[in-house]
Amino acid sequence: MHMKTLRTSAIVAAMAFGVLLAPRISQAQTNAPTGNVQVAVTDLTNRVWDLDRVINGVGFSVTNKNDATVDVDYALNLIQTGSGSLKTAGDTNETTVHLTINGTNAPDFTGKFHASGSITSNKGKGHGTFTSTVTGLALIVKPRHVTATESIVFSFDNIANTTTLTKRDSASASGLGSIRGDPQVTIGTLTTEFPGDGSWTLALVGLTTSGKNITGTAATVTLSTGQVFNFKVKGLFKTTDSTSRLLLASSDTASRGSSLTVTMAGNTVMGIKGRITGQSVNVSF
Repeated sequence: MHMKTLRTSAIVAAMAFGVLLAPRISQAQTNAPTGNVQVAVTDLTNRVWDLDRVINGVGFSVTNKNDATVDVDYALNLIQTGSGSLKTAGDTNETTVHLTINGTNAPDFTGKFHASGSITSNKGKGHGTFTSTVTGLALIVKPRHVTATESIVFSFDNIANTTTLTKRDSASASGLGSIRGDPQVTIGTLTTEFPGDGSWTLALVGLTTSGKNITGTAATVTLSTGQVFNFKVKGLFKTTDSTSRLLLASSDTASRGSSLTVTMAGNTVMGIKGRITGQSVNVSF
């Protein structure tokens, strides 16, 4: 009789303990991230810019001290990578070059261009470069080898919404010498000089939690211009405070160099920190 009473008491105690523990487990599971989550970032400090949507060609006029003037114009295609570098898009770097010398049009010629550049920022302030050189054989009375170069150095302030660009242009033709213009400085606003408004959207797709481990089908960052950077997702769920920490690493070549750390409480994004296409972000919600 005494043994039966002890056994009954133990069973009752175990059941009571299970009842008390079950809601805690259920609550912790409820606070784990799941499904799809999307959040937009619009604050000024964490703007992210997309230069390849504004640099789609080169056109400049350069005049020397003797009032000789050369105008150069050609199209180019660039992509801005996950690391913030600019490089030629596609498989060809050939372009049609329009050349004017002292107001007289020379016949268009096919040139090859080499373009490069970069953009970086931290705490809302950044800088970058862009250089493009085109070379080809132009008919200027007779065939001549022509080289033309444009170089731009720029800085920007997200909060002040300002940009400062310094341009340097030069051109040369075999047998005719070279011409180099004076630096040209332009001060403007970011939303005028750069495409879009700098806002961006983070989307987390197919989040699942198994124990402490979090995985996701995919993650994307979409800039205001429509450019998309792709990420793979993994992370950890902390049962002690029901928060999550996700690590987003680039999942394709174009996105390489971008990475983010995302903190969450349940399906609510609390913070995003890292780099997107060369530009530092540190967002708190």
